[in-house]
Amino acid sequence: TERLMERGLTSGRSDDNMDSIRKRFDTFISQSMPVLDMYKERGIASVVSSVPAPDEVYSDVISVMAKNRVPPKPVGDKVVFVLGGPGSGKGTQCAKIVEDYGFTHLSAGDLLREEVNSDSKVGVMCSNLMKEGKLV
Repeated sequence: TERLMERGLTSGRSDDNMDSIRKRFDTFISQSMPVLDMYKERGIASVVSSVPAPDEVYSDVISVMAKNRVPPKPVGDKVVFVLGGPGSGKGTQCAKIVEDYGFTHLSAGDLLREEVNSDSKVGVMCSNLMKEGKLV
């Protein structure tokens, strides 16, 4: 949470505050983890810890990619979902995956923030949900 709070000082993100961060973690656990569990049960999900330093995490990512026979560029028909709680380093790892494997990176958070910044009806709704920590 400390890293997220520091990011909040410069990001302009209204959801980088302690109350929203806590709610975002709760939402992540209640909404995202069951999806991950389902894919793990089907044997089509790999889990990499985001606790170590970013380079060590990426080393583990490379191992998972190799195990799943995802070759470096070109990617072809592969889809990779990177799932993690707030501040877990998803963006850092995705940038490396894009560079090494040639994937197109679509960040749900970036897309949501872009919609919020558009001041559209949907953007206002998303903004309210993000402030409440219900949309992570």
